[in-house]
Amino acid sequence: MIRLFVLVCVFFYSFSLAFAQTEKAYITAAQAHIQKGFYNDAIIELNKVLALNSENVEANLIMAQAKNAIGDYMGALTHATKISHIKSPEVYSVKGYSLFHLYRFNECIPLLEELIKLKSAKREDYLMLSKAYFRLKKREEATSTLTRLIDSDRKNENNYLERAKLYYLTDKYSQAIEDCNRAIDLKKDFAEAFYYRGACKDEQKKYEAAILDYDKAIELKPDLSDAYTDRGLARSKTKDKTGAINDFNRAIQLNATSASTYYKQGLSEIDSKNFKAAIKNFNKAIDLKSDYHEAFYKRAQVKIIVGENNTAMLDLDHAIRVKPDYVEAYNARGLLKEQLKNTIAAKDDYTKAIELEPNYAEAFYNRGVLKFKQDDYSGAIDDFSKAIDANVNYGDAFFKRASARFNLGYKKDACEDWSKAKQLGNKNAEENLKQYCTKK
Repeated sequence: MIRLFVLVCVFFYSFSLAFAQTEKAYITAAQAHIQKGFYNDAIIELNKVLALNSENVEANLIMAQAKNAIGDYMGALTHATKISHIKSPEVYSVKGYSLFHLYRFNECIPLLEELIKLKSAKREDYLMLSKAYFRLKKREEATSTLTRLIDSDRKNENNYLERAKLYYLTDKYSQAIEDCNRAIDLKKDFAEAFYYRGACKDEQKKYEAAILDYDKAIELKPDLSDAYTDRGLARSKTKDKTGAINDFNRAIQLNATSASTYYKQGLSEIDSKNFKAAIKNFNKAIDLKSDYHEAFYKRAQVKIIVGENNTAMLDLDHAIRVKPDYVEAYNARGLLKEQLKNTIAAKDDYTKAIELEPNYAEAFYNRGVLKFKQDDYSGAIDDFSKAIDANVNYGDAFFKRASARFNLGYKKDACEDWSKAKQLGNKNAEENLKQYCTKK
C-alpha cells in the first residue's frame, strides 16, 4: 500500500509539473508575441493557459495588458478584476488603464493614486490621472497631479509642457506661458513649447508676439501644421489676409485631413465677414470630423447672422448631442429660441446652461432679460445680480438691473446701478441718469 501511495504521489507531482511547464511555455510564447506587437497571437497563447487554469495570475495580467493594447478595454477589465486581490503596481496600472478608457474615472483615480503612493507610477500614469480629474471637472486636482509629475522629474521639459497645456485649457494663459518658458529653458529648440506659448499669447490678444512664437516653432519644426494654422488665424486678426491665406494653404498641404485647420480658417473668414466662406470651411471641418461640436456651434452662429435660423437650430441641437455639457451651445440655442418666440424652451436652455456652469454670467444675464420682458422684475433682478457676482465688470447687467429696480420703484438703487453701468462703458446709462437721476 505504501509503495502504491508513493507511486500515486509521484504520478500527480509529475503531472502537475508538466502542467505548470505547459502553462509557462504558453506564457513565454505570449510574451514573445507581445514584444513584437503581435497582441492577437499572444491572446491565443494566453487562452490556452487560462483553459488549463483560469486563475493563473500571470496569464490574467498579461491578457489584460494585451487586450488593453488592442482596445478591448472591457475584456481587459474582466481579466484584471480576476486578480484584483493581488495588491501589486502591475495590477493597479492595468486595471486603472482599462477603467480610464471605459470613462469610469471615479473608479480609476484611486488605483492611479495608489500607484503614485507606492512610487511605482510611470509618467503616463500621472498624465492619465490628470486627465481623469479634468474629465470630472476637478481642475485643481488635475493641475496638482501634473505638479507632482514635475516634482518627480524637474529636468523633463515635457512635464512642464503638459502643465502648460492644462493651464491653456483652463484659460490660465500667464501660468501656461511661465511653464512654456521653463520648458524652453530646458530645451532651447523645443518647437512645441514655442507653439503653445504663441497660442497663449494669441488668447491674450497679443497677436504680433504670438506670430513671433509661431515663426520660431515653424523654424524649428517646418512640418508643424498646427503652427501654420494658428499663425494664419493670428495674421487674420492683424489684417494680414494674404499671409493668413498662405498659412492656411500650407497647413492643408502638410495635413489635408486636419479638421482644425478648416475650422480655424472658418473663424478667420468670420473676422473678414465673409460668411459664405466661413460656412464652407466649417462644412469641410465637419466632413472630416463628424463630432466636431465647436464647428457645429460656430456654423450655427454664422447661419443666424445670415438668417438661416432653422438650420442653425439643427446645428446647435447636434452640438449638444455630441457634447451634452456644452454650456455655450445651450445659451446660444436659448437666444435663438427666444428670437423665434419660444420663450419657455428658451428659459429652459438658459437654466440648463446655468446648471452646468453655475458661474456662467451670460446665461444669467440672458435669462434675466427674458424675465424682464415678461415683467418678472424681481426674478430679473435676481438673475442680473448673479450675472454681476460672476462678472463684476458686466456693465450691461448693471444697466438692466437698474431698469428692473426702477420699474419696482427702487429709484436710488437704480441710479446707483446706472452710474456703475456708465463707469463700465454702457452707452445708454448716461441718458437714463440725466432723465431719471438728476435733481431738477
